[in-house]
Amino acid sequence: MIMFCSIIQAPMRSKYYSLGELSKLTVVEAADLSKQLEEKWGVTAATPVAAAPVGASAAPEEEKSEFTLNQIAKFKTISKNFELLYGAKIDKHILNSNGVLNFANHQMDVVRLGIGLYGSSTDKNLKQISQLSSVVTQIRDVVKGESVGYGPSFVAPENMKIGIIPIGYADGLNRKFSSIGSVYINKKECKIIGNISMDSFAVDTSNITIHEGETVEIFGNNLCVNEIAKKINTIPYEIYSTLNRRIKRVYSDS
Repeated sequence: MIMFCSIIQAPMRSKYYSLGELSKLTVVEAADLSKQLEEKWGVTAATPVAAAPVGASAAPEEEKSEFTLNQIAKFKTISKNFELLYGAKIDKHILNSNGVLNFANHQMDVVRLGIGLYGSSTDKNLKQISQLSSVVTQIRDVVKGESVGYGPSFVAPENMKIGIIPIGYADGLNRKFSSIGSVYINKKECKIIGNISMDSFAVDTSNITIHEGETVEIFGNNLCVNEIAKKINTIPYEIYSTLNRRIKRVYSDS
């Protein structure tokens, strides 16, 4: 696995170096690189150094920790060499949210909190602050043997009552939740049945009493993003980043 870092926070995107490559630069090569940065991009000693967040390979936890600490050590060596060349201290950062939680002793000058700001972490001290909700637009009775969704992807094993929720994969809701995901209505879990469509999906509401217009929680107080991400073998970042602009954003300071 190669971790890449953009060594200077400047509009320089054409050349990237891995930590391994930078750690192998000679003093002369590092000096030449510093000169190029200053001549081409106006980079000076006041320009902060940035690094890719420390990562983990698909290895056992002890190996992940060793790998990450090795990356941190390389970055510290590289940063020190640049500071010697510039003759001044350079602000540095290497930790993202998970890095702060697991390697707090290596915070350096600043940290880059990304998904941690949303509370999406397995750390018990963080609380999820985001919620994705919709409403029940229709309630329908389904007779045993009738199908629900494209395919037909679901056939009613008995007489059922279903609710239609107006959000689908065009809004960024992953189709992998089809028939395996769930939502909460009136604090009761309702299973998604059938395939998620472009603009809607169906849930089984046979065992609860609901009305059209009631709020549907897709994730929030009852369903955390980490849990639903694991259900479809993905990560919270994908769940958040695929929610597009068709979804109205409401911000609250409560």
